[in-house]
Amino acid sequence: MFLKETAFLVKTIFILIVLCFISPVMAQTSADSIQADAEEVADTVRVKKKIIVNKTVYVPMAVKTDLFYLSLNGGLFGEESYYNVCESCQEYADKAQATNSSALSYTYGLNAAYAPGKLYFSLGASGSHDRKRFSFVDSKGKAYNANNELKFFGVDFSAGYWFRKNKKGFSYLLMAGASYAWLYQVSGSKLSQDNPDQVVNLNEEMDYYPTVVILNAAFRVLYPISPKTKLFGELYYSYDTRTIIKTDEFVQQRNVYGLRVGIMRTLK
Repeated sequence: MFLKETAFLVKTIFILIVLCFISPVMAQTSADSIQADAEEVADTVRVKKKIIVNKTVYVPMAVKTDLFYLSLNGGLFGEESYYNVCESCQEYADKAQATNSSALSYTYGLNAAYAPGKLYFSLGASGSHDRKRFSFVDSKGKAYNANNELKFFGVDFSAGYWFRKNKKGFSYLLMAGASYAWLYQVSGSKLSQDNPDQVVNLNEEMDYYPTVVILNAAFRVLYPISPKTKLFGELYYSYDTRTIIKTDEFVQQRNVYGLRVGIMRTLK
């Protein structure tokens, strides 16, 4: 009995001793575990991802301004002439004018233009056919009919202002300029100055100046059909600075009113 009690007591003491040694180790292990968890949490809180925001500044591109253009045009015009004649020539002049009536006159041209900003400068070449219908019946009842025609070739210069350039839709050009024109052909019929009942060639009995300076003004309406192509219509007026008839008896002043249409292409 004594031995059993002694053995139980020894076991109990041994267990207590083991617990005394194990408890601090377990406590330390638990503390280390808690500290590691705390540090992990702390590290998770401390380590933060930096978000970098890149700021992109958009600078609006400058609107491209076209500078060079090429245009091709054609049109119709009417001519109205005024005559200053000597007193003795008035009767002949009235009869001669009565033999002429309007006919289809036309013009055509090619122009290159430079347009910085809203200014517009153009240089080109053009041709025009000034036509009239000649009809006359002489005292014997013989009828004469002919197409009278003056053909000009000119070098043209104009300057103007371009309204609504680079805008969507319609834009407008207001221009003025001058042409140096060569009269290279005269054909047709007219009444003879010596005998008003007789018909002669238009260039007989009367000489013409080979060149003339013509002043002009125009208003053009343009509409784009593609980024580089525009269609246009143009009303214009031109005025001869001197008579084309080389005589003191007849001073002819030509005034021309016309309509042109064409196409304009951007070169650069």
